[in-house]
Amino acid sequence: MAKRVSISTAQAQEGASAELVSLLQTVTADGKISNDEIKALHRWTRDNKDCGLPGMQILEETIESICADGRVSSEEREELAKVIERVLPPELREVAKQRRRLENLAQKERTRAESHAAAAEAERRAPVFDFDFLVAGVAYENRALVTARMTDHQPVFIIRDRRNQFSPNAIEVRTADGFQIGFVPEKDAVDLAPLLDQGYRHTAWVKKMWQGRSIPIPVVIAEIYRPDTAKSESVREDEVPPKRTPSFVSPPPPPGPTSARR
Repeated sequence: MAKRVSISTAQAQEGASAELVSLLQTVTADGKISNDEIKALHRWTRDNKDCGLPGMQILEETIESICADGRVSSEEREELAKVIERVLPPELREVAKQRRRLENLAQKERTRAESHAAAAEAERRAPVFDFDFLVAGVAYENRALVTARMTDHQPVFIIRDRRNQFSPNAIEVRTADGFQIGFVPEKDAVDLAPLLDQGYRHTAWVKKMWQGRSIPIPVVIAEIYRPDTAKSESVREDEVPPKRTPSFVSPPPPPGPTSARR
């Protein structure tokens, strides 16, 4: 015949039984067992190991096993909760079980919500579009003097040139120093310009420096992020370095058909 491990209703009214039942009710009150509650149970079972209560042996052995390595897994908490339920008087056992089941359901919902939040955060950090292009117009307005000093992986920036007389989609490419090195090619700019106009953010860098017939030309990767992105490194147009002329570049010639070309 199996040895009874539950405390009877009559036993729960006095002495060590009443003290243990009170402690077990406190431990199971919120449907989960904290590390501090496990420590309290550990102390109580050690101090009262010879009290001869039903279930004392299985409760003590379970707690000792859980505390042996100094870590408590979710599986061990669940195991301890079920042992406690077996030790409690029948009328209190069902209450403890119901609380544990409700807390398990709540934890699953929290885990699901956290997973959805993490997925949403990852989506907000991910680029929605990317462009890979050879910078256009490098040969004009002494821009090659800037690109001659550029290197692979160097960060660059893109910004709309809304006053450009040749294209309503014109997008400048600038260095971190604010030096314009050219334009996004029209075939890419026609798709990219509306995104910048809507407040999309970006990161951009030189994938490699391509040696053209006479001058080096940057090949740029631009990743585009939604306006509410969580990607902290991305920038808006108003965060792009202001345009300036490098000191080693001579002033541009007066406006004319040749100098205005991209």
